[in-house]
Amino acid sequence: MDGRDAPDEPEKIRFTDLRGELVGKRVVVRAHVSGESGVKAVFAKFRAVCSRCGTERAYDASSDPRSLYALMAGDTAGEFSSGTAETCGESGHRHSWIVTPSDDSPLTYQAVMLRDTSFLDESSFGPTSGSFLGGYLLGRVPQNKDVELEGTLVVNPKNSNIELSADVVRQDAPSIDSFDLKADETEALRNYFSPYSQSLRSLEFLASKCNPRIAGREQAKLAVLDAVSSRAMAEKGKAS
Repeated sequence: MDGRDAPDEPEKIRFTDLRGELVGKRVVVRAHVSGESGVKAVFAKFRAVCSRCGTERAYDASSDPRSLYALMAGDTAGEFSSGTAETCGESGHRHSWIVTPSDDSPLTYQAVMLRDTSFLDESSFGPTSGSFLGGYLLGRVPQNKDVELEGTLVVNPKNSNIELSADVVRQDAPSIDSFDLKADETEALRNYFSPYSQSLRSLEFLASKCNPRIAGREQAKLAVLDAVSSRAMAEKGKAS
């Protein structure tokens, strides 16, 4: 042991647990990426020169989640100025910085909108107020949108919303759309459901039209439509 304190374990939270005391804390959230930006790049290291006195400074935000969040949000000059509040010897006022990226490779990131899926581990179902969280992910969103993200909670200076500055992403359990059925499996399912469905082709057509605001998940929609059009559901309807 070298005597240094080990870093605190990140706290696993639900979105409904968000509160001001958690800002600056390291957290882990389980979520579905319901929205994402295009792939972007940001320079975490850059240099600045004062236009008044020629003073030069280097700045590295790569290890500071709050500073990285500000840079990903587009506030390069402002973030540098807030970290270097010095008086210019030439004018007696604060330096007037001209900021340029360093020669280091930029970092890849995406803006994300997350939907809480932690309730899937519990007996309660359905979304609740506060079940969405915005922020930025350092890296790229994986193909499977069900993820576990680790990062630091920060405050968006524009609207005071608590958001996530994430730098670790792990795959969660695979979603139904990540499975590819083999030809014989598809045929077996068709044979199994055909006695209970009026027309599997008509169901496939309806599945493509079902809630078009939800992108993808055709197999999940087809399964739901198969269930509601089954003989069991028909008998239940007659009984009621």
